[in-house]
Amino acid sequence: MAPVVKNNFAGIVNGKVDSFVIAQLKEHTIAGLSLAVMHEGKISYTKGYGFSNLEHQVPATENTVYLMGSITKTFVAVATMMLVEQASIGLEDRIGMYCLHCRITGSPLL
Repeated sequence: MAPVVKNNFAGIVNGKVDSFVIAQLKEHTIAGLSLAVMHEGKISYTKGYGFSNLEHQVPATENTVYLMGSITKTFVAVATMMLVEQASIGLEDRIGMYCLHCRITGSPLL
């Protein structure tokens, strides 16, 4: 994980983020989450909220690893379309142009 930069921004964000996240956990019945706030290209604030495992009451930390399941498809699709809109990649480009380690024999996508 990238180093956390301690500065005035982190102090300002701390209280606002904490109160917002805690309210969201309660309002939407969210078990827990881990958060990182980026400022000027550096991680300025990290924290875990709630629980990573409710059954065993394991607290969420800034380093908790979560199973993402099918939600990752949505993140990949949105990120891909953002890159297309920025003209960083082409929608019709083959995956192999950007993922050099992808090797699926006979795939029309590579």
